[in-house]
Amino acid sequence: MDYLLGIAANLASVLTALVVALAYFGHQSPVSDRRAKLEAYLKRDREHAELPFEGYRNVVHLMATLKLTEEQVLQACFQSPHISCEPFAPGGRAVDISYRYEENPEP
Repeated sequence: MDYLLGIAANLASVLTALVVALAYFGHQSPVSDRRAKLEAYLKRDREHAELPFEGYRNVVHLMATLKLTEEQVLQACFQSPHISCEPFAPGGRAVDISYRYEENPEP
């Protein structure tokens, strides 16, 4: 009887690891999809910019355009190596954060 109990315990531990792996990849897939969507939008916006200072977007604009929440936009922006964030400080005091696609990001 102890033999069957040991087999059941080992099987349960393997199944637990599989469930955790599936949950992890199920969570990461939408996150990487949102990051790719955001990068594609900002890259297209940057390519169509006529002046060098164009192509910057703030969180509210990205939320409205991409239909994402603020948390999702910020998470995608900070996980991407191609998206740079810069403070928007017209009077010397930062009032917003602007995001822009960078082809060759600085390390």
